[in-house]
Amino acid sequence: MAHHAVIADGRVRKQEHAGCRCLMDGMALHALGARRRVAAMRSHPGFEEELLGMARCAIHGVAGECHVALGPAIGGRSAEKHQQGAQSENYRAPELHHAPSLAMHESVFSPILEASTAPRIRQDLRMLNARREGTEANRMGLRSTTVASKRLPLYARILLGFGAIALAAVVAFIIWAETPLGPAPDAVAALESGGGVTVTRTPAGWEFAPTGDTTTGVVFYPGGRVDARSYAPLARLLAERGYLVVITPVTLNLAVMSPNVGDKARDTHPEIERWGIIGHSLGGAMAATHVAARPGEYEALVFLAAYPPDGTDLTRAVPVVASVYGDRDGGLKLEKVESTKVLLPADSTFTEIPGANHAQWGSYGPQPGDLPATIDPAEQLKYAITAIESTLGPAR
Repeated sequence: MAHHAVIADGRVRKQEHAGCRCLMDGMALHALGARRRVAAMRSHPGFEEELLGMARCAIHGVAGECHVALGPAIGGRSAEKHQQGAQSENYRAPELHHAPSLAMHESVFSPILEASTAPRIRQDLRMLNARREGTEANRMGLRSTTVASKRLPLYARILLGFGAIALAAVVAFIIWAETPLGPAPDAVAALESGGGVTVTRTPAGWEFAPTGDTTTGVVFYPGGRVDARSYAPLARLLAERGYLVVITPVTLNLAVMSPNVGDKARDTHPEIERWGIIGHSLGGAMAATHVAARPGEYEALVFLAAYPPDGTDLTRAVPVVASVYGDRDGGLKLEKVESTKVLLPADSTFTEIPGANHAQWGSYGPQPGDLPATIDPAEQLKYAITAIESTLGPAR
């Protein structure tokens, strides 16, 4: 059984190191007593050896029973051998398996550390203390690092805050956009094939094909946050007159997210020789953008309660434009209709319909901010049919 000597109250006390039962009384743990023992040990022949042993017992002893797995056994070695071992590359710090209260640090460990002269022993003592603190923190259910060290810098917290707000706004916007108006029951009924019209859902959109061959097609851009199926009644009426009509669904139910969906409709039907395009509200503005980027590819453009975006020059992009709107429209800015006339071809026509409102160009129910129409939907849709026939010409 190995023994290790420590100084306690000016006396050398034997400590059993086999299971390392460290027995120290309250006096031995007092700061003043520790400093006196250190002073007494300076003249002791094995000062460094005893210093290290005392530090270990001071650190571990207050816990009552403790188990310390020492590196090389140091009991009984001379001061010279101990210092040589402390400075050796093979010197290992003791492994700590149990630790006393953190309050031991200032009263016992500090004076011992101050008294050490061998650099490797000082390093060993620091390692013992650091590991003791870490073990004690874990025992208390705490992390060894402080909360302050884990706090993000102010700018990072500000950026995270703005990021969270932006993410919440995006999520709210997507939820809003993905809950569109319509379709009303009559629009759903108009999606059924029959009466000389075949309705098909294709990758290009909702297609309304007339019976027999046709060489004239119409692309339809839906209004903002309106389900594309809501325009089925108007598309069906046009198909009954011989036009192939494709209602193009758009990303997030907003044509501004898919301004060029008309390309897919036209690419799907190479047999169509002449194309016209209709857009309602926001869909009309995006139809204008689409046509302006493809001059000469469309024969006609019809605005339903819409106008081109500022700077969208259509004077050479399309032969003719028809603008149709109601005097009960609560969603259209009439001053914009007037101010954007200069962007349209010289032969463009403008028709204001008495009693027509904004929402009845589709079939999706009342629209916030709109005015009640004083004419029925079927009568209002006749004006749209007249506009497409007068600009695009007969279907056959």
